[in-house]
Amino acid sequence: MKACLKILICLFVGLACTPARAQIPEGAEREFEAAVSQYTVNYRRLMMTRAATPIESGRRRKVALADTQQEISESFLVRGAPPLSEYVRSSSLLDVTTALRQGFPEGTALIFYAYQQESLQIWLLDQTGLRAYSTARVTQSKLESAIYDLRNSLGVDSLQNNRAPSTSDVAPAPRATGLRVSANQAIADVTAILLPAPIADQLSSVKRLIIAPILGLGTVPYAILRPFKSDAYLIDRMSVSIVPSLFDIENEIERWRPRHQQPLVIGNPYFPPDRRWKVPPLPGAEEEALTIARLVRARPLIGRRATKQSVRARAVNADFLYFATHGIASGDDPLSGGFLFLSARRLTEGFWTAKEVQNTRLRAQLAVLSACQTGLGKVHDAGVIGLSRAFQIAGVPRVVMSLWSVNDKATAQLMKAFVKYLRSNVPSEALRLAMLDVRRTRPAPAQWASFVLFGTPR
Repeated sequence: MKACLKILICLFVGLACTPARAQIPEGAEREFEAAVSQYTVNYRRLMMTRAATPIESGRRRKVALADTQQEISESFLVRGAPPLSEYVRSSSLLDVTTALRQGFPEGTALIFYAYQQESLQIWLLDQTGLRAYSTARVTQSKLESAIYDLRNSLGVDSLQNNRAPSTSDVAPAPRATGLRVSANQAIADVTAILLPAPIADQLSSVKRLIIAPILGLGTVPYAILRPFKSDAYLIDRMSVSIVPSLFDIENEIERWRPRHQQPLVIGNPYFPPDRRWKVPPLPGAEEEALTIARLVRARPLIGRRATKQSVRARAVNADFLYFATHGIASGDDPLSGGFLFLSARRLTEGFWTAKEVQNTRLRAQLAVLSACQTGLGKVHDAGVIGLSRAFQIAGVPRVVMSLWSVNDKATAQLMKAFVKYLRSNVPSEALRLAMLDVRRTRPAPAQWASFVLFGTPR
């Protein structure tokens, strides 16, 4: 009886039984337009320096600049890729709202960040317009420390040191010193910064959340943040996608098709001995790849058959790409220093670099990089440069990537569930459901929250 009365009251006053729209501070829309203008400048700079090399002064500067422009034309404006102008354009609040309304399912929302003068600005936009706005003083060191404490609390950096490839001339990452912040406290701290109350209070009706990150926010496992007044994780209520840039919201992509006609699955390539590199074995990667191959009815490239030459030849026609191998991210040299390990006679000959990937024309609907740290790279004011973005430039609109390494069994369990859910869900939702499945038997967030969708929920 009380429930019926509540419904009648809502209908009578003409209000939906959902949280009222937040009181938007005066000037929030104007601030959004200004932030997008600066973001456009930053993103243009990002694109123009993707392949750039250090430029010297004087006459050599002019020669180097000419060489850089030539390299850009060869590496970014690749065969079949859209011109740079299609990646860099100005988007108004109306443009973004219209794109969300016309191009995405109901319940889709976007969070856009801007950072200047030690202030973090956050806008939440849904399909009706600006939903909420927040601004707060946050030093960059505080932001970086909060993200570091979160990773440290999950223990993912120690996993990385034990499982990731390394070189003899690079010392392993230092172990954390001092008191470790508890996982719950670290999650709360990052949530308070990235999803503060004005934003969190308006998330209850969101089903598909898109994050347009800046700085290092693209490396944050948003799935485990807790913006609600409960113990629920963000992933309990909605899917989460990391969009390559704000401008991708307006881009049209081919609708997701669950059937894979030409899948390509790569697992546990052969890693020949190398004096410089120490490459830990991947005992579970072969089994993982064989399991995924059975699900998508593919003939996988396993071990010595997963050569760089064979993979590149087959990848151009594949509509689904799956890599169960090692991956390397580089903050100093993201294009040539970031790569996937494939088989070759010499170890270094099997490196498929981000630069080579983005120079390849691919037609796959989805690429899964089931390899450690493939979601990392060089942090920039307009996002992250790395393998995931390289696959997108090559033509793959959706990339599932890893933010840290997890044990083989947890990865295999997650990916098996993910591929099964792809049969009836878009990748962002399939990944959410797979995470929820794994969490039931592996409750530690480090075991189920390492993967993220780089793309949009469609």
